[in-house]
Amino acid sequence: MEFHNNSYQHHIEHIKNYPEDRCRLMLNHNTINRWRYERFYHLLDPILKLYPDSEWLTVGDFYYGTDGQYLQSIGHKTIASDIDDHFLKKGKEIGYIENYSKENLESLSFNNESFDFVLCKESFHHLPRPYLGLYEMLRVSKIGVVLLEPYDREINPSPMMKIFEFILKKIKGDTHNMYETSGNFKYALSVSEIKKIALGLDLPYLAYRFLNDYYKDGMGMETKPKDDPLLNKVKNRIFLRDILWKMKIFPPTFLMSIIFKKDISSTFLIREGFKVIKLPRNPYLYNTQENN
Repeated sequence: MEFHNNSYQHHIEHIKNYPEDRCRLMLNHNTINRWRYERFYHLLDPILKLYPDSEWLTVGDFYYGTDGQYLQSIGHKTIASDIDDHFLKKGKEIGYIENYSKENLESLSFNNESFDFVLCKESFHHLPRPYLGLYEMLRVSKIGVVLLEPYDREINPSPMMKIFEFILKKIKGDTHNMYETSGNFKYALSVSEIKKIALGLDLPYLAYRFLNDYYKDGMGMETKPKDDPLLNKVKNRIFLRDILWKMKIFPPTFLMSIIFKKDISSTFLIREGFKVIKLPRNPYLYNTQENN
């Protein structure tokens, strides 16, 4: 079996064996994990304001189609997808989501430009061949692709970060945090990588911003009462990471990047906290007289 097929099969088995009771807790919107998710979802709000009638595809939408459910709940036509439809099917049955599709991200079943946007939240880093998935997302989108993924913390690390990583590797070994139990290498992203992809395809704009998060496996599924101590701990950890990031001691944990296929008005996004790059277009694709 080719490695990428082995990786996907392991991931499918991981989904099927995932505890049903734990996954069902994601349907409770009064949990710490839901609070974390909504911090991510609200990063989408400026895009949703700019394109109020946009249609979306979510990929790697594991928990009953949670990402799709958020977009659907605020009036956007959405199809939630994942490599296995075990939980998506149940999300449809209980009315949590309206539409779903079983999809391998390397070979999506949809026609070109079937959706305005594709949302990939914490799924890109699960792929054994992630850029094949990104090209497919760009193919089926009209306006752009939104990636909300772990940030590559090894890009231009500070001296303090280098010392911290050196100590951590001595304690836990070189493979610390490189692989996940679902069977994938944890492929983190950087702005420079996304920029190169957009330039290679001669796309016009890239927008991005950063976010800090805090999570440990098994944490945050509990119902969140008012002034919950664990929620306060999560907030304090995020606050500390924000300070260390502003002091340029540690990098942020997440990168949100939007690759646009069409020209945009960047003023609004900049006002909403995004950094926007107007990319240079490839002159050799348009200057036909010079080419001839």
